[in-house]
Amino acid sequence: MKTLLKFLKYRVHFLLTIYRQTIQRYPNLKVVFSSPLASNPEFFKKFKSSVQKFRTNYSQVHQNVLFLNSSKKHEFLSSLDFSGAPIPILKESYLQKQCPKTKKAKMAFWASHLGKSQSNIIYANGASDTEELASELCKYLPDVVHEQIDLFTEFIRENIHGEYTLIACLKKGVVFHYSTMPRELKEKIEELFADETIPVNYLCCTSTLLEGMNLPAKNVFIHKPTKGRGTKMGKFDFWNLAGRAGRLLKDFYGNIYCIDIEEWGEEGYIPEKSVENYAIESATEVSLLSRSLDLSTYLQDAKQPFPLKERDILEQATSTFFLDFIEDNNNTVERFVIENAIALNSLHDILQIDNSIKNISTRNRLPKEILRKNSGIDPRFQNDLFALFHSKIYTYFVPKYPASGNEFYNSLVAIYQIIDKIFLGESDKNILKHYAVISSQWINENPIGFLIQERINYEKREDKFVSVNKCVRSIVDEIERVVTFKYSKYLKCYTDILQYFLTSSGREVKLINLSAYLELGAYHPTTLSLLSFGVSRTTAIRLRNIIGNNNLNRAECRNWIDNNMEKHKSKLPKVCQDDYDKNFE
Repeated sequence: MKTLLKFLKYRVHFLLTIYRQTIQRYPNLKVVFSSPLASNPEFFKKFKSSVQKFRTNYSQVHQNVLFLNSSKKHEFLSSLDFSGAPIPILKESYLQKQCPKTKKAKMAFWASHLGKSQSNIIYANGASDTEELASELCKYLPDVVHEQIDLFTEFIRENIHGEYTLIACLKKGVVFHYSTMPRELKEKIEELFADETIPVNYLCCTSTLLEGMNLPAKNVFIHKPTKGRGTKMGKFDFWNLAGRAGRLLKDFYGNIYCIDIEEWGEEGYIPEKSVENYAIESATEVSLLSRSLDLSTYLQDAKQPFPLKERDILEQATSTFFLDFIEDNNNTVERFVIENAIALNSLHDILQIDNSIKNISTRNRLPKEILRKNSGIDPRFQNDLFALFHSKIYTYFVPKYPASGNEFYNSLVAIYQIIDKIFLGESDKNILKHYAVISSQWINENPIGFLIQERINYEKREDKFVSVNKCVRSIVDEIERVVTFKYSKYLKCYTDILQYFLTSSGREVKLINLSAYLELGAYHPTTLSLLSFGVSRTTAIRLRNIIGNNNLNRAECRNWIDNNMEKHKSKLPKVCQDDYDKNFE
């Protein structure tokens, strides 16, 4: 979860930079910005003066915030009036006597009894919690039967693992959803839960529901919520979650059941009717206000031991100010502070920051086009990499083609060592080799189920095996957090700079797009072409096997599908057939 939050902060910072540059380039461009609970949309006037704002508190579906008490010592059900005062609804219920005591059993009990024949979201604080909560919920529910459920369970058994808990849960109409599960599963879970004709009525999920997934339900059940492990859930996130209660054009109202509110203490936000809107802020301005001394220190020595989260913020701020300065030498940090009316106690640190930026620019040997392509990476590190390419014969640095087997793996290890040393300041060779193995297997188009089984086999050999579920989570986490995010990001920078080095030194060498291979988990031209149509990696690999030709471009793939797919479609699993239909027909 911490990695996801860091990624989101990086993404927001990057979005603001792109927005500012786009408005400067196209001043007449019309832009629509929409956000829940934003208090200051006029923030964007600093980039475009003709901003019109519209604010509404209107909700298309009424939402009831209900306080539910499991103990007979307290009133069973109450709500809030418009002033925020509690309103008694029901003093007691016979169900209070039957309610179990543990948190997950308690949530499962109330969701099963109050959510019968309705769509229900049950919020959990972590990935393993969703699985345990879903298993607990299954104890209270009868079996359900539907062809789509049977086909999906068969797909999981064949492509993920036969002992994955989701299989047993689906038989009860229960699913779970979190960030570290395979994409194909998440998309199908969302599809089944949203389809009222399929008896999947219970979704146990984490805060991924807050990060853009639009999946409403009749009821939302919450107990002592946090946003990730140990991070208190604030007002904005609570109401964002509560906003999933009630489906537009289907429900007049939705229910948010807050279970045993007296137990929440300081661990979570206690809901009230008045909601403070959040303020839109510039990450760059915030970094100057709260971290100007840290930024000045970082600019003088990038190897200073800052916590990883702080380091990411400082690196992004460095890149932003540096790119602005090399675009126009008048774009100083001092000017940025004055133009944005940033109130600082002293300009001393700001002047030091400006001097450091100027010093970095005098040592820069890379064109701004390369630096701008990799704007989230400190330009000093990029120049260090460029200097390294001059130190040995160029063939040492050129990535090998994936089909070359051990040669490709050894090439990955060598490149990851360079990335770790220059960009990350890390030096654990065993961990590095571990990620190189996963990267090699991923790029060479091995199915996700193969990687999961490899992890299970390894953990059993080392006597570290806990569960299939844990292996699924750890493999997907490493692929998404490390392989396709971290290493893909730095591999792109590595390839951009190496290509510039080769071209500027007169060497006609065309590098493979290793970063894209890593991000997509594929390298055959046919698979990459199929992925460009929007199908999942699993579907693309299966289609490539059916086609029997690894070297088709996009137009050739389209032509083959138009002329041959009708007689071959049944060879795909039903989940892949649905994926194919959405993207090709």
